[in-house]
This record gives sequence, structure tokens and C-alpha cells, in this order.
Amino acid sequence: LSISAGIRNTAVYVVNPGSRVELQSGTLSVYKEDLLGMEGGALYANGSALTVSGGTLKGHTVSDNVAVISADTVGITGGRLLLQTERCPAVIQGPVSASGGTIAAYGHTGNSADSDTAYHGADAIPGYSGSAVFEDFLPFADVFVTDAYYEAVETCYQKGYFKGTSAATFSPDISMTRSMFVTVLYRMAGEPAVSGTTPFTDLRQDWYRDAVIWAVDREITNGTSATTFSPDEPVSREQAAVFLYRFAQMRGDQFGQVNRSVSHGTLSAWAENEVLWALSGGLFTGAEDPMANPQDYAPRSLLATVIKNYSSR
Repeated sequence: LSISAGIRNTAVYVVNPGSRVELQSGTLSVYKEDLLGMEGGALYANGSALTVSGGTLKGHTVSDNVAVISADTVGITGGRLLLQTERCPAVIQGPVSASGGTIAAYGHTGNSADSDTAYHGADAIPGYSGSAVFEDFLPFADVFVTDAYYEAVETCYQKGYFKGTSAATFSPDISMTRSMFVTVLYRMAGEPAVSGTTPFTDLRQDWYRDAVIWAVDREITNGTSATTFSPDEPVSREQAAVFLYRFAQMRGDQFGQVNRSVSHGTLSAWAENEVLWALSGGLFTGAEDPMANPQDYAPRSLLATVIKNYSSR
């Protein structure tokens, strides 16, 4: 469940004092934007108690002095909290007692003070006491915890399948090139040693050369012509499905039944079976209408989602 709020509002407002709110399972994501907001947090439970015993609570605010959570008491006995503020030093306002669970917390003064200070972990929770496990955020300033693809990027980054476009950026919305995606598959295969060459005359960068040689040898790709691979060309959504299908074949993965009634746009004949396989297998789950235009480029965030779904099969 994702809830967002704009000016002079909060995403979740617990009206009745003395209430007890508990997250036991599932995912609750709250986001607060605009410069002004209600006193407290995106999840506002002043006068009440909040407990997280399971599931995932994600929150992100960009409003001045608005935390993610404001409550009389916050108890954490399990689950996971991913809390991020850009203009408030505290991600939680109120006393916090933890006897389990994991927390990633990041607060920042932003425009709220004449300073530029970040607060990490327990330092972003002034009222914290207890024994939760604190974990680090992704290093990317352009991927936020309330983004639908956050966990996908996190999984792919932690497994070493994806790297950023710089030390501090992931560039979730830009296209992934053909060379980038082949390199991701090569990393997933464990980067085996390669030998020989390819017939392609347009491979100008060393960082993807082994991946392309490997992909050609494993028949994951034949290139865009007999002598070109087009490494800098954006990989399309249907091309990505074809590459992943052939990768799965190489690994001997079991294939489920293909559902030919799944929703999609006009597919290229050479990609139809592979796209239907990917859609039927849920590899594009989490992306809104991902194959409405199969020839469109595939952004990095989408392919991170696809790879996470594939890896979880």
C-alpha cells in the first residue's frame, strides 16, 4: 500500500487518541512532498502508539521539518523500516523502543537550518533505544526508498549485477544499452573466463568486450548485423526479453506454460515467444504496462526489476 500527501497534509493521519497501530506484514509506503506539512510526520499518530512487528514500512519526506513518523511511542519488534528525510534531521519524532527488526535511517537538515548535515542510523532517530539492526542505504542519491523499484535496485546492486552510472547515481530512468545488459547477464553467470574474438567491428570499450564474446559464444546474441553489435544502442524491452530467455535456456531453467493472452503491444515476430515467456513468468511484474510498446527502450530501473524477478524464480 503506497500513500502520498501534498501541501498541508499527511499521508496517514491517526485521528483517535489512544489508538494502537501495528504493521504485521506486507508493505506500507508513505511519502510527503511540498514545503508545508502538518506538524509531525508523513505518518502522523500523535496521541497514539505505533508498532512494527513484521512487513516493511517505507517512508520519504521532502517537506521542511517533517519526519517520516510522529507518534507518542514507536515499538519495533520485527520487520524492516526504510526511512528517509531530505529536510528534517529526524526520521522519527517520539520515543522509539526496539527489540528486533532492521532499520535504515537517513535524515538531513536540507533547507531546515543554516547547515548541510546528514544523519545516519540511530543518529537520525533522537529517541531511539534498543537492539534493532541498522543497515546502510544504497549509495545512489537518485533512488529513494518509496520508489517502486528500490528493492529491485538494492538486490541487483548487492549481488553485483548492476553498478551505478557514477559513485552516487544509478540513473533509473535512462536507457540501458545493449552492452550494459549483456554485461549484467555475464555477471549473473559468474563472469566466466572467455577466449577468442567476435566478428563485430564496433566494440570500442574493454569493459564490455568479454561479456559480448561470452554472449555470442552462448548464443544469447547474434548482434545487429554480421559485423556489428551496436553496443551503445538502447536495449529495447523485447530485446531484453529475448536476451534473458536465451540466458535462461543456457542455464537449463525450467520454463512454465506460456500464456498467449497476456497484455502487450505489437511485437516483432522474432521476439514474440520470448516476450510472452517473460510476461507469463511474471518477470515484468511491478512495472506498469511494460510491453505496451515493446520497441521502446528499457530503462535501468525496469531491467533491475526484471532481473530481481528472474533471480527470485
